[in-house]
Amino acid sequence: MKLFLPLTDRQKHILENIIVYWDKNGYPPTYNEIKIKTQTRNIFVIQKHIKALEAKGYISIIKGKKRGMRLTEAGEEYANRLNQLGLFKR
Repeated sequence: MKLFLPLTDRQKHILENIIVYWDKNGYPPTYNEIKIKTQTRNIFVIQKHIKALEAKGYISIIKGKKRGMRLTEAGEEYANRLNQLGLFKR
């Protein structure tokens, strides 16, 4: 089992929302969709947390694309752990 870099509660909440949205729709959410789903008032807060998730290796961002986000190996493993805990079904 790999060691995951620690996430804040807010980063976990955002990452889990990204994973569930992606699994349900087949593509990643936009920053605005994440903002709405997590009931965050400011898009810049979402951008800050997305950058932190990228820096910690859970997602990678493809610049210039509206839905230019992908789960890294660590992000996929995190999603698999959520699935094993029964928090959502893949």
